[in-house]
Amino acid sequence: GLVYTPSWLSGFQLTMDYYDIRIHNYIGSLDPNTTQTACYEASPSLFATNVFCQQIIRQHDAALGPIIKQINFPSFNLGSIKTSGVDTTITYAFDLGDFDDSLRNAGSFTFTLNTTYLSHYDTDPGIPGTEVIKTAGDAGQHMWRGLLRTTYTNGPLEVSPALRYVGRAYVSKEGTIDTSAAPTELEGNRLNSVWYMDVNVSYDVTEQVQGYVGVNNLFDTRPPETYPGSGLDTTGTGTIADVYDPIGMFIYGGVNLKL
Repeated sequence: GLVYTPSWLSGFQLTMDYYDIRIHNYIGSLDPNTTQTACYEASPSLFATNVFCQQIIRQHDAALGPIIKQINFPSFNLGSIKTSGVDTTITYAFDLGDFDDSLRNAGSFTFTLNTTYLSHYDTDPGIPGTEVIKTAGDAGQHMWRGLLRTTYTNGPLEVSPALRYVGRAYVSKEGTIDTSAAPTELEGNRLNSVWYMDVNVSYDVTEQVQGYVGVNNLFDTRPPETYPGSGLDTTGTGTIADVYDPIGMFIYGGVNLKL
């Protein structure tokens, strides 16, 4: 990691951390296609005892004959996960009075910028016949994210707007079918970058009572839609709810009491 606090700029600090994480024998589950591969790549003599084959439930259909009824996906001790990236935080805080004595009672500002860059996120199931799954850049594993927060404080008053950034991503890079003759891609596979604006205002009425109001997603930014059947619109909103805001503009308020 790196921390830079220049003597020539009071209140400024830059923090940068590089991480390289490797996990072996991780606990995870396989998607249906990988489960089938793990079964069929094994020796036929082991089908009866193969733990992955046991997750494939078959039945006989009167019209179609033997069919796969369902594929279970319990957790297993699998291969490895490797990921790396850079987290950066820049902070600059100052009093307005530092610039002019006439502003000594005008309050102070704090600016904080957090960015995250994901270089790679590779999952190796560790099973014969399967390939390393590279998901950096896919939704949920965005290569770029950021948060810029500005806080103005003047006595009991605090105003804090924040700008959130979620970078471009794919629902899945496997959704891109690239052939030399005719490159094609599933509709909705590419998700555009999204900006959200939030604002919070609080006021200390007394030492024990604080009132606050705020709004999330001030401009009612709509989330990018994912294509049907992607398996990521878990809330039924047509988007990835744990990454994007499916609700829209949300206004709130309340009172904090210190007893």
